Formats: sequence, structure tokens, C-alpha cells
Amino acid sequence: MASFLQGVSAQGTLVPSCNLIGPLEGCAVANPLDTSGDIIINIEVARSGAPNLSAPNNNLNFVYSFPTNTSGASIRSKGNVIYNPTTNRTTQTLVVFPGSGTPEFNLQLIVTNSSSSPNTFCECSKSVSISKVAATSSYSPILCYGQLSTLTAVGSFSDIGFYTYTLLPNAAFPSGVSTGLINTPATFPNLPGSEVGITYIVNVESAEGCITTTQQTITQPAFNPVVLSCPIETTTTACLTQDAVNSAFNAWLLTFSASGGTNRVVTRSPLNPTAPSACGGSTTVTWTGTENCTQEPVICSSTFTVPPSPTVVLTCPTNKRTEACLTQAAINSDFASWLATAT
Repeated sequence: MASFLQGVSAQGTLVPSCNLIGPLEGCAVANPLDTSGDIIINIEVARSGAPNLSAPNNNLNFVYSFPTNTSGASIRSKGNVIYNPTTNRTTQTLVVFPGSGTPEFNLQLIVTNSSSSPNTFCECSKSVSISKVAATSSYSPILCYGQLSTLTAVGSFSDIGFYTYTLLPNAAFPSGVSTGLINTPATFPNLPGSEVGITYIVNVESAEGCITTTQQTITQPAFNPVVLSCPIETTTTACLTQDAVNSAFNAWLLTFSASGGTNRVVTRSPLNPTAPSACGGSTTVTWTGTENCTQEPVICSSTFTVPPSPTVVLTCPTNKRTEACLTQAAINSDFASWLATAT
């Protein structure tokens, strides 16, 4: 301890010198709790004298301030103060939150060598330029099952307007892809969607090295084809009246149904079908369904048939001659029996 005190007392009027070492640029961070953009600044002080510690990381001989601070920077944490009595040097590491604004901050350090008599001082500062980046994105909606979408991402706030866009891999797009440094919006075509949605994340890095992300969840409609249900092929019984045939035919037409499709349109041919003749015949009706999402129409046909009436066959009574001198009653009875033989 005696030698340490001797070293301190030997400071004389040594004037300290200081240096703040760290990056020249940083990126603004919107959330002060987000440490992803924090900046490490190392402090080196020569001829510092022994530190005046109130805590392991607080040297009362070091006074930090921000003379210029348009970005809103602040010291997030201080590392322990490390003093080397052999070299009479003191070092410390600061973690600096860069702030959420732009374009810069200036960190100043005033050092007091309290071991020197009289005390000596030095001042040093470091300026850091602060940039920011933001991004927006959009995608072309998928209107039909199985179609693909194009995602577009646009960066902003780069000083020179150049960005690198990287579509991160996911289960639907396992390879991912990067555009390289470009000064136009990025487009990522041929991306599938799903009913529950597939989320695509794009990293956007400005030319200054600031990074943000934007994402879109791409959905698609469920598989929904046109389904036509035609009336069952029907044959009536013969010998119906025309009114009965017409009624049965109209009821048969009403059994047609259609479902599914996007903006489904169903046409019927003939447009106004007529029932077959009660004397026999058939009518075939065709329905065609189209919609926005399929190129091929869906078609079904069915036939309503009325069988022809059977041919009329007559069997006449055979010619008959009665006996003479019968009573009128007997003739009448015999005549009625003769008539009854006709079929």
C-alpha cells in the first residue's frame, strides 16, 4: 500500500489525456428497452491518477454528458472502472442506447486527475452519426385456391436510398432469397398462401447497416369447385294427360341444384325447356357451370322421357244370325251377349 500511495503522490502536475473509442455510425431504435442497437464505447485515460470510486462502475473523476444529442442517446450501463497503477491508466466500457431519433449524438467526458496537485483536467468527446430505417410491405391477394402471390417490400430513410432485402426461409419457401443492395422496391413472386395463412418475413437493411423487418401473412380461399347436381334420368308411365306430364316435368327441373365456385354462373340449354308430348317423347336438358377460378366449365345433362301410348287393338264380335220366330226378349238378350264379345 505504501508503494501505491507513493505512486499517487508522485503524480505532480501530470495532465491526463483521454480517448473515446467506438463506431462512427449507429442506428436509431424505437423502443428504449430494445438493446439490439446499443453501441459499445471504450474509455481510455492516460495519466489518469487513481480513480475516485463511489461504486465499482462509478468514478467521480469521470463526468459524462451529451452536449449535442438530437437522437436522444443515453448511457444504458457502465462497466467497472479498471485502473492500472503501473501505467497510471484507467479504462471503462460504456453501453450507449443510440436513441430513437436522428441524426447524431455527441458524448463528452471530462476527466479530473485528483491525484495531481493541483488537480489537472482533460476533455474528450465522440460524435456518432445515427441513421434509421423503416419498411413497409404489401402483397397481391390470392383470389382462387392454388394461385400464387407477389410480396413487395419498400425501405425508407436510408441516406442514399439503397437497401438489401432478404426474404427469410420458411416451410413454404425454404430457400429464402436476397436482392443484394438495390435502390428500388423488392418484389418476391410466386409465393403460396394457405387457408390459415403463411407468414413471410423480409429483413430490410439500409446502406448504413440499419436493419428492420416487415412481414405479411398470405392467405388463400379454400378449395371450392363448382358442383352440379342434375335431375335423375326419369321415365314416366304411359297414357298420362298432357297436364300431368307438364307438372311432372316442371317438378323434375326443380330438382337441379348447384354449389361452390367463386362468382358461380349456371346456364341451362335449352333456356326454357318444354315437356315432351303426352303421346311419347323425351327432352334432354344440359346445365353448364362456370366460375372465376377454373378455366374448364362443369357440365351435366339429364333426360325426361314419356313412353309412347300402346297401339289400340279392337276385336269385333263375329257375325251372327239368330233363329227365326224368337221372342223380342230372347233377341234382346242374345244381342247384348253378342255385343259383349267385342274387345
